[in-house]
Amino acid sequence: MEKLKSVLIIGAGANDVQHGDELDSAIYQVSRVFKQMKIKTILADDNPFSVSLENVDHGCIVPLKVESLMDIINKFHPDAILPTLGNRRAFELIQELLEKGIIRKENIQLLGVPEATIRQINSAVLLERTLRQMEAPVKKIVTVNNYQDALDEATKLGYPVIIRSVLPKSSSTRKIVHDRSELADAVKACLSQSRAEQVVVQQSLAGYKEIEVVVQRDSEDMDPIGIHAGDSIAFNPVQTLRDRQIQDIRDTAFAITRKLRIVGTNHIQFALDTNSDRFYVIKSSPY
Repeated sequence: MEKLKSVLIIGAGANDVQHGDELDSAIYQVSRVFKQMKIKTILADDNPFSVSLENVDHGCIVPLKVESLMDIINKFHPDAILPTLGNRRAFELIQELLEKGIIRKENIQLLGVPEATIRQINSAVLLERTLRQMEAPVKKIVTVNNYQDALDEATKLGYPVIIRSVLPKSSSTRKIVHDRSELADAVKACLSQSRAEQVVVQQSLAGYKEIEVVVQRDSEDMDPIGIHAGDSIAFNPVQTLRDRQIQDIRDTAFAITRKLRIVGTNHIQFALDTNSDRFYVIKSSPY
């Protein structure tokens, strides 16, 4: 960090009802710290009303597309990119830059997450493989590239199943399929949205209790924040889980964040069967 002279921050786009201005506020605070460290900041965002524009050295209001980032990189030559404040879209853009060889060619450092983690977060299959290797509890998930294979896997798993695009071209297409008649349309739609021409067929956990744990980690190690959801009130200590459930979920959240070498905040979502105490990891979002 001491050698950095400039950082490109990828913004989260326009505010919406779900997120309000929390990400914009985070960018403002982070850019202020960079300024105190004498590090120049470049913000790429498509939100002209971002309050962070007042605090960064260079505010670029551009479409959040890989071509825009390439233009900014060619103009400002940042030493590093911070993608963790730009939501899921920022991770997808970073992967496109990696695939084009821009990150390596320009010798740009990634802050907050290593390259391997970005690839895993963008691919449910790669993330599941890592989670299985560390023996974290995960739901059943299979990648296919055609309807017949999707049908075979859905039959094995039992309906309902969830169909998702692998490396979606834009916003991710996700379909809940209850029977064979819905499967063909879902596979067709998700395949058309996939840059890899693949879809994921995964076990549905309908009826389970969804829990999100927010973990904050620096380069030394972990600091637990607690249970959080973007559209609800958070209480600490937790009011609706037994201590054993909390400890098991907490230990798993810590292990995943360490394994993925995330520096910053990681949101890990779980699905819990409160009758059996069995839970599954359903998502890890370090943004």
